[in-house]
Amino acid sequence: MALKKTQPSILRLGLHLTVAALFLAASPLVAQEALRTAVQGDRSYEKRNASDYLPRDERMQIGPVSFGVSAYYGLEWNDNVNLTATNPDNDLIHRPGVNLRALWPATKDSTLSFGMGIGYEKYMDNSDLDSLNISPDSELAWDIPIKDWVITLYEGVTYSQDAISEAGLSGTGEFPRLENTIGVRTRWHPNRYIFEAGYAHYNFISDSSEYDYLTRSAEQFFGRVAYQVAAITRAGVEASAELTDYDSADRDDNQNVSVGPFVEWQLMRDLRIMLRGGFVTYSFDSGATTNRSSDLDTYYFGLSMNHQLTEHLMHGLSVVRSVQQGINEGSDVTEVLTVRYNVSWAFHRHASLSVSPYFEHGNEPQYGVEEIYDRFGVNLGVSYRLTDQLTTGLGYSYNNKDSDFALQNRDYKQNSVTLSVSYQF
Repeated sequence: MALKKTQPSILRLGLHLTVAALFLAASPLVAQEALRTAVQGDRSYEKRNASDYLPRDERMQIGPVSFGVSAYYGLEWNDNVNLTATNPDNDLIHRPGVNLRALWPATKDSTLSFGMGIGYEKYMDNSDLDSLNISPDSELAWDIPIKDWVITLYEGVTYSQDAISEAGLSGTGEFPRLENTIGVRTRWHPNRYIFEAGYAHYNFISDSSEYDYLTRSAEQFFGRVAYQVAAITRAGVEASAELTDYDSADRDDNQNVSVGPFVEWQLMRDLRIMLRGGFVTYSFDSGATTNRSSDLDTYYFGLSMNHQLTEHLMHGLSVVRSVQQGINEGSDVTEVLTVRYNVSWAFHRHASLSVSPYFEHGNEPQYGVEEIYDRFGVNLGVSYRLTDQLTTGLGYSYNNKDSDFALQNRDYKQNSVTLSVSYQF
């Protein structure tokens, strides 16, 4: 078959990458896993249908299939790869990888989308931390429109050993796990009303005996009723439920339910606000050794604002209170408040700058001993497009955790500097 490619626009500076990263960072990760799956499904659907999912000037074509391929390499220096309070170990890390996106019009009206990012981490001194990674937005999705219905079949997978992304972890440089979600979503949009429902099967598989107690499966259910006030403004009520089954007898199987209102409001052409919150309850089966004496009744909250100040300047703020499955031994749930601000500035025709400070406050009981911690930090990045296809970047990250855990010192500080280069074929 013929292979054809259009030329990329010289005016695209890689700004769509920083804007996408900003939008995802500011999106609320809310409540328990079933509602989080639904919200991530919303974002994935928007992303697949956005004009920059697979820009025409970055497309290659084989028959009816359009696809884009990019390759990247990063070199990171990290002064505390094991997130320890004392005697931190520094290392130099190589990170090569590739990203692929593809679109196939499976029928006249439906589209099959595929996206995957695969990378490898090679540690120069700590080879036991070497790892393969599959990016979180790796997904196969089939959107099938039928009159005023849209049915989506999807499967998303991620594999990572990244420990810094989990605020509850300390004293380790690896958290290897495979996460897979397969499910179906339906959306019915008669006139101004929107009805949505979904089911997903979720698997968390630990790739280390140290975290075998976290291996589990879950059945997730979701429903939403909304009224569309304007083209991209809607409000309504959403509910979710999850049945979680752990492989380990040391963990309590549990059921959780959440319900609450939400608003997605395009306040101005360049200002979008998303607000949701409500009640969540966890019910635990007895028999494990986590010392939980009762079920948990609490609340969740998520606020996100994204504002395109000018053609070249965008910023966003998110405030999220989430309730999640516990991550440490002897823990059932973790409650975390996260505040994050992002700003992205295309200060030059070929260059952009991004800044993202954050703060987290967590509470995780472990065998009846409560850990309360604060974590804060900042991520800085600058990128420069050398050619239409070639972009370079320089990033800095700082993370500081302060924990009051009585059983061990779980504080740490970490600095990292990363040089990167990416090529869009």
